[in-house]
Amino acid sequence: MVKKMFILVMVLVLTMTIFLTGCSEDKGAIPPAKKEKPNTMPIEEFNKLLDDQKLKNMGAITDVFGTADKVTQDDKGHTVWVYFDRVHYKSGNIASLLFSFYTEEEYKKFMASMGLSGEYEEGMVAKTEPLTRERLKSLYGIE
Repeated sequence: MVKKMFILVMVLVLTMTIFLTGCSEDKGAIPPAKKEKPNTMPIEEFNKLLDDQKLKNMGAITDVFGTADKVTQDDKGHTVWVYFDRVHYKSGNIASLLFSFYTEEEYKKFMASMGLSGEYEEGMVAKTEPLTRERLKSLYGIE
């Protein structure tokens, strides 16, 4: 008899625990917002644009990204365009983009140093870097 009573009490406790756990859940609560990526491009897509020479000058960059968020100069006097938070990595990290541009004289010197020849186009990209905002600030003073 004691054994049956013990089993009955255990079943009752287990049933009440399950019932109370289900009742304590707030079914009307709004779930936390998903962490959504801002309107960014996957880094793989960005790298493909670079490889396909679709970001080789100011006009092409403007076609893809629009007007730069910041225009400045680096310590060598190059024009520098910055686009904040434009690419994302699979890890979820977000990077900004920095483009610096050749002057005609620098382009000709560069080509000569490589033993190459080629026509200069206005606004040709000299350097492209995906960087975090913090890195942009530390390297270039750009915020």
